[in-house]
Amino acid sequence: MEMNMNENVYQLLLAQQRQIRELHLHLEALKRMMFEHRPPFVPSFEHQLGAVESSGLLRPEDEAIERLEREIEHSRKT
Repeated sequence: MEMNMNENVYQLLLAQQRQIRELHLHLEALKRMMFEHRPPFVPSFEHQLGAVESSGLLRPEDEAIERLEREIEHSRKT
């Protein structure tokens, strides 16, 4: 019962961390569109998402997600 409860907590934390990452990604992409590019040419939002993804800005969120995924796997094995 306790293992299942721990796994549920980790699953909830993982879902929240993924939402935080997605929000951070979209905010950074919007900032890039607003402040780094001026009309008449503004790259598409998808282009901005790709630029943010590859910039390393989301590394803390990615590391937290990986850490939580490892904890979930570990809790399943014990």
